[in-house]
Amino acid sequence: MYLEIKESSQNSILESGKNQVINLFYTYESLNSCSCSDAGLFMIELSEQPIADYTIQLDSNHPEVYTNKFSLTFMEEEMQLIRDKKTNRLILTGNSGVLSPNVSVRV
Repeated sequence: MYLEIKESSQNSILESGKNQVINLFYTYESLNSCSCSDAGLFMIELSEQPIADYTIQLDSNHPEVYTNKFSLTFMEEEMQLIRDKKTNRLILTGNSGVLSPNVSVRV
């Protein structure tokens, strides 16, 4: 799998001067809030090294992007992470279309 992180996205999620690892994963909203929803979403967690549960490295134009086996189920062979200039949201897309219209970032 390959993830292209567009420059506008890199500039907005990465802290300048830090060599950060991107941990991209799929989770359910109900695990992160009081919501009763079963809808899932992609999230990014930035860290200085891969998080223990995220051991699968994705090919990417960013040096280090990791995920887990569960999240691979919801990914496509070729993906892009872009920033929508109008809404300022991070959007994860694949060949089939939008995979996640609002990727959250945790630092």
